[in-house]
Amino acid sequence: LAYIDNINGEIRFKSGTTTSNGSTAAFGMFTDKYHSSSGITPGVYNINDVNVAANSNSAEYLSLGVVPSTVTNNNDVVVLVWNEGTTLKYAYNESPLQSGTVGVNNVKKSIGTWTVDNGPFGSGIGKYCKVAVDKKGGIHVAAYDQMKGDLKYAYRSGYKSGTWQTCTVDSYGIIGSEISLDVAMSGSGNNAKPIPYISYYADSAVKPKIAYLKDVSSISDGATKDYFTQKWEVSYL
Repeated sequence: LAYIDNINGEIRFKSGTTTSNGSTAAFGMFTDKYHSSSGITPGVYNINDVNVAANSNSAEYLSLGVVPSTVTNNNDVVVLVWNEGTTLKYAYNESPLQSGTVGVNNVKKSIGTWTVDNGPFGSGIGKYCKVAVDKKGGIHVAAYDQMKGDLKYAYRSGYKSGTWQTCTVDSYGIIGSEISLDVAMSGSGNNAKPIPYISYYADSAVKPKIAYLKDVSSISDGATKDYFTQKWEVSYL
């Protein structure tokens, strides 16, 4: 779980693994301090139950994705994106889960370290941002260009490897707010290519839209100067 704490100006993260009996009263950094067998009781928030990914006084539109251990052959890797002022931020943590025995008394103050960088886009692109991870561990990001009113997309092959490839998915009118993002694959095996699916809102048409990458051979613009290129399939819903 990741969330923005506007009071303290922080990007905060929690993780945990449930016990074998499936108890959810307390696992990892998730602890129910406000409930007892007799009912709800007052408690004090414990700062030890969170991990601070970054400090930010202007963060918004936070999104989280996970590269599973089956891909990394090591730990799960958590990736985050958020909009900070006029800049999209990208962060990852290669050791997001706490070590030691699961339980209330074994919560750790620090879980791994966070690497925080500027995201794949330039200034003014980052609102409504979403991140998704495909089955091969590729990282996909969609965001709104508030300067031009366009929908932007970026991809790279790994959470810390590969060059970001970016494109404009849709530029027809004022387009690209209220984003959702998911990724399918064109097949199975090493030759499979990711197919990003992006749903979003067309403010100028007052309708929702959906787009997916039609030509998976490359990351190309779906629209240039308000003309569609047919590299992406774009439809109103």
